[in-house]
Amino acid sequence: MFANLLRFFAVFFIAVNLVGCTAEQKDIIAWGSTEEYDDFLWEKFIPDTLTHTIAFEFNKDAQRYGSAVTLGVFKRNDNGKFVPVDPAELEIFVNGAKQENIRITPDKESVKVGFVLGRAAEAKAQHWYFRVVDMGGMDRINDIEAADLKSDDAVLGEIVVVKKHIWNPVALVLFWILITLLALLLLWFSMGRNQVYPKFRGGSIVIEYGKGAFYKVVKVGGCKKLVCTRGSKPESALSQLFTGKVIYVTDKLGPWVSDVTFEPATRRRIRLRYKTADFIADSNLLNKGEVYNLKSISDGTEIKLTIQ
Repeated sequence: MFANLLRFFAVFFIAVNLVGCTAEQKDIIAWGSTEEYDDFLWEKFIPDTLTHTIAFEFNKDAQRYGSAVTLGVFKRNDNGKFVPVDPAELEIFVNGAKQENIRITPDKESVKVGFVLGRAAEAKAQHWYFRVVDMGGMDRINDIEAADLKSDDAVLGEIVVVKKHIWNPVALVLFWILITLLALLLLWFSMGRNQVYPKFRGGSIVIEYGKGAFYKVVKVGGCKKLVCTRGSKPESALSQLFTGKVIYVTDKLGPWVSDVTFEPATRRRIRLRYKTADFIADSNLLNKGEVYNLKSISDGTEIKLTIQ
């Protein structure tokens, strides 16, 4: 009988011999690590191919009389038995072509074996094993007799492939943009808004003119300003949310030839804004508990302002 022999080893950056014939006596091949993420919007996941070269040598008798040797990739099930790795977990490529198993023939010195992990493969370190599916007439492989390779526990080597599940890159960018926006909004509503648009802490302003024809008490607590005008301007809910509320005192026939605005200056003082071409006032800074006069230049109407 011819002694048909086959030796093979995986080539990474150095040669690693696969010599063990049982689960307790074997080399461990770190096949590589890959990352997976879920599809999101336009960013679709494209799996990596983890490729290594398996080099092998046949002795002369094996080259002359041997046929192809077929290796499969197996895993242990819950009962500890070796079962083939499901194609949904692993796709095998040999020299770029998708194959069910790894076929080794005497006319080649090496093959490039690529692993593509499927969605069904769990995100963890996968421990898989090379096992002989078909001896192809060989008497032994790596000095392991054919009868021994057919045993239930015989393996040629253990493969470790690490799979990690990560965020989709687009989803991750959008997530951090959202976090940043939320942080900015929180900062704006907790500190920034009241600094840029201070509000009245409370109190009221009494407006009188026309010998009692117009009398109005306006509570200004919580608003950013009070505007006396002949025609109110619509204010959006978004503007109120981000900058604060504006209270309008409207009188279409009143002395408001131009808008007169009251804004908080300090805790107990109010700033009065108006066009000097249209009005004259006792003061532009109004103190709480005092009464002031504002006069319309166009028609001479005197407006009494009581700060409460």
